[in-house]
Amino acid sequence: MNQNRINYIPYVLILQIFVFGIQAWAQPLASTRQIIGEVVVFQDLKDEKLFYYAPGGLSLAVGVDGKPELQLLQMRYTGTKLSSATGEKRFTNVLQFGVVMKGVAYAELAAVKKELGRGISLRPFPVKNIDAQLIIPGNIASDKSVLLQGDVSTQSRAENQESDRGSYWTERTFTVRLDNSSAQLLWEQLENSRLAISVGYSFFGEFIEYIPAELTTSESYELQGVNEELDEEPAATVASIKTGTISVAIDTKKWPDLIRKIDINESLPPAYPTLEIKCFDFQDQIDPDILLKKVALKATSVNGQPIKLPTVRFSKSQPDLHSHQIKSAYAITLSKPLYYKTTTLRKDGSNTTIPWVKTTSWHELIDITTKSEAQNLVKETIDFEWDTLAINEAGYQSAHLYLEYTIGEHSQKQKITIYPNQLQIQQLKVRRNKDDLSRFRIIWKHKNGTKIVGRKTIVREDYYFLTLPK
Repeated sequence: MNQNRINYIPYVLILQIFVFGIQAWAQPLASTRQIIGEVVVFQDLKDEKLFYYAPGGLSLAVGVDGKPELQLLQMRYTGTKLSSATGEKRFTNVLQFGVVMKGVAYAELAAVKKELGRGISLRPFPVKNIDAQLIIPGNIASDKSVLLQGDVSTQSRAENQESDRGSYWTERTFTVRLDNSSAQLLWEQLENSRLAISVGYSFFGEFIEYIPAELTTSESYELQGVNEELDEEPAATVASIKTGTISVAIDTKKWPDLIRKIDINESLPPAYPTLEIKCFDFQDQIDPDILLKKVALKATSVNGQPIKLPTVRFSKSQPDLHSHQIKSAYAITLSKPLYYKTTTLRKDGSNTTIPWVKTTSWHELIDITTKSEAQNLVKETIDFEWDTLAINEAGYQSAHLYLEYTIGEHSQKQKITIYPNQLQIQQLKVRRNKDDLSRFRIIWKHKNGTKIVGRKTIVREDYYFLTLPK
């Protein structure tokens, strides 16, 4: 039985875009949220003089002539001798567009510091990811929007662009690989009409959700050790920081080169992103001792000369950049293999290089993430089920489940709302240290004002039915 019930809007493309790495172990306190002018700020858990401000809004990048930095590519590949797939048709569909983040003005930050008082320090809120919704309106014949499905990656628009210490990045490029059906639907709308694309987005970051020590409990609910647990180091939970919407008008009559179809048979024209390299070491915090991974690539040009492709770098300082689309300045022959080698740099200054690896196909994904057998992390999936009707009849106002686990040296927390909630089952997926088991507990709030804190339960099963406190 599929116990993971997911509700989604049928005209929305959900993009998981990781945009800003945590440079330090920040501890913004969720309950301290306030808005000063137009700036959203949060106070640090331990330092009352330290505050974090939310990022500015996003907009789609445009050129000086107003042309949007957006392109839809449909590429047909008919196979090569190298991959033993001569004559076999494959398609690569790529939607790529640039995004600019609006910075928070110095005058605004100065006004915030003045409002908060003397001695205040302001830092950017360490954003962990963005949920973005790409909304494609219906065509003239139908007012219904369509669902586009695809995988997204993000990279710097400028080579080696990094955010300055104490500031956010300013520009990114999003690349969405679409299936054939979605790409064709989008192509038809772009080709036949002037289309406005809307992108709704939410920034997410890690908060501290402090549980006050004065919580009351029901005497009939066994809570051995609760008082001691309330004094534990609080764990982080991921929640929304800020939301917004951006839009851009796409006029393919004015800019026909925004959409292109090309055939790539034995050679690949320059500047086309068909090769993708991924590394999730830094996003998943797999090994805290690794500072940098870089990938060197070499291929053969159409005139038979060896050429080097741009070196790809994945860095601890930029965990948001976990995927890279590779473009070559020269035309490449696809009948010759691609080679790559990976170098890993660690904190102690040592580095390890894996010898050149020969690929068997130009359309395979290159993933240099540390192999599972070498990781100190394991993946864990737990299903939680409950009876919403019974919770309502028992007179509870709300109930929240907190799942705690450890990655590296840091405690993490995921929160799900049990009630009020239309769902009656939810699945949580985590990556945790092998030797540190996950734990969960529930905080119940009755309509009479009583709060009940459940005991922490060590996760030893992959399914739990949650019962009411007695």
